[in-house]
Amino acid sequence: MREENGRPGFVYLDNSPVCEKDYKSAKIANDYYVKAKDAKPAEQQALLQQGFAALRTSYEALIIFDMFNDVVARFEERLSFGRLKDVRVDLTLVEEIIRRMETLSRYIEGHSHSDAFASAKPSPGTLLEEIRAFESIRVAQKELKKPAAHSASPKKADNGEPKRQPVSTETNEKAAADGAEPSPVPTKPSS
Repeated sequence: MREENGRPGFVYLDNSPVCEKDYKSAKIANDYYVKAKDAKPAEQQALLQQGFAALRTSYEALIIFDMFNDVVARFEERLSFGRLKDVRVDLTLVEEIIRRMETLSRYIEGHSHSDAFASAKPSPGTLLEEIRAFESIRVAQKELKKPAAHSASPKKADNGEPKRQPVSTETNEKAAADGAEPSPVPTKPSS
């Protein structure tokens, strides 16, 4: 990485691809929450912003590592296409993640906020609520992946190759429109 003035070899602490996995849980956001609880108002707002930003990064890690099973890793030259078989996406969780990330964007730097949102200052309780929501989503995503780890071997087609099931997001979209629970994608071969 280059320093702001262009000099190469400049490194920021805790800011590299190696650190991405530190955000797989809400621990860093929770650390900011603990510090912000008893901080003075000006310091508290800075700590809360850092906590919300850390939580947003945790959602990004959730998407990369858990939802998409590290198929497309940042800073890597190639895709891990073999991991596609373990990708699970629940449209309900997707909608919740989008909603939560939009909410978090209201509380972090780097976004121009309208007057309607600028006046509402977040509290440590707001950060704690968002941390709990993240952990709930993270657990739900992990549960979604469990059946894939325990599923039986795929049935063989007549030519000895595994039978392939088409993956259809239309099925999930129709299920969601009908109020039914969407199935994980890809679907497991039927028995």
